[in-house]
Amino acid sequence: MAQAINCRRALAQEQHTTVKREWARLLGALAAAALLLLLPAEAWALPFTGGPSVRVTPNVQVEFRWITDYAWYGKVEVFDNPDGTGTPVTGKQALDLGGLPLAATQQVVTIPVAGPFAPDTVYFFKVTATDPNQLNEDIVTPTPLPPLFTGAQVLSNVSVQSITTNSATIAWESNVIGLGKVAFGTSSFDQTVQDAFNITNHALELTGLQPGTTYQFRVSNRHAIDGDDLASTTGQFTTAAVTPTVVFTGPHAEPRVIQVGQISTVSIQARSRGNPVPGIVVAFSIDPSSSGAGTLSGLQVATDSTGVARVQLMAIRSGLVYVTVNSAQAFNSLTIPVVIR
Repeated sequence: MAQAINCRRALAQEQHTTVKREWARLLGALAAAALLLLLPAEAWALPFTGGPSVRVTPNVQVEFRWITDYAWYGKVEVFDNPDGTGTPVTGKQALDLGGLPLAATQQVVTIPVAGPFAPDTVYFFKVTATDPNQLNEDIVTPTPLPPLFTGAQVLSNVSVQSITTNSATIAWESNVIGLGKVAFGTSSFDQTVQDAFNITNHALELTGLQPGTTYQFRVSNRHAIDGDDLASTTGQFTTAAVTPTVVFTGPHAEPRVIQVGQISTVSIQARSRGNPVPGIVVAFSIDPSSSGAGTLSGLQVATDSTGVARVQLMAIRSGLVYVTVNSAQAFNSLTIPVVIR
């Protein structure tokens, strides 16, 4: 008998503890709800967590898609102006199979082009998500409203800007809203950069490039929810080459002493960090202060594959002839003396 009484007492104590725990949990929830009701709606209203995105089958249909954190109602309105003023061109509510407003975290609304829209025309759309419990303010696409084009989805005004030895910025405009992406490489699109801005105009910087190198690229606007390309185009650019610090070395004349009517070959070598530099344009001239006189076989000569540039001096009058050598691409200039007897 005593054992039964103790069991009943233990059970009653456990039930009492459970009731107290449930009351505490309920009071905590009510207090949190009361705090939320005291906050301004815009302080805790939920934004779109995906999209809104548009997928157009050119001149056939337009699909609108967006995501919210919780299951809300949704509708789309299309205007002929970015301010969203006046009567909408068309609008559509997301409905379930029974024709009632559909509450869902991801909404999909499709509208045919024929009828409400004109082909190959720009419109502007507004998505409105409504809390079924009416505890939050509507989530609405802000103005200016994003555009949509009922025809083919394309990118335009693609440009490569601010090209340096190791970076470049690619910008473009589009008639389809989406996230921006650039795939690039020297022989394949093996590198990518992308942004998280669901807009129509993008500019992305590419870094870590090699100097004096040609890159192929493909730019695209991606669907903000599905991630696939809505429109893309390709191009190429070449990074700036590193300008070498060229130094003239090895001034030479062979022979150094010549007779009137003879020829001496005058040469120099262009080097950068100890390496020969081909293709440097070198200017040769005779210093007018020379006591001797002669003619040169060339006034401007490019360095060859070994970095050497040379001209021939024809002796005309006895004396000392100074052949000067300089270049806009070189750090220094030289003077090579030749004696004419």
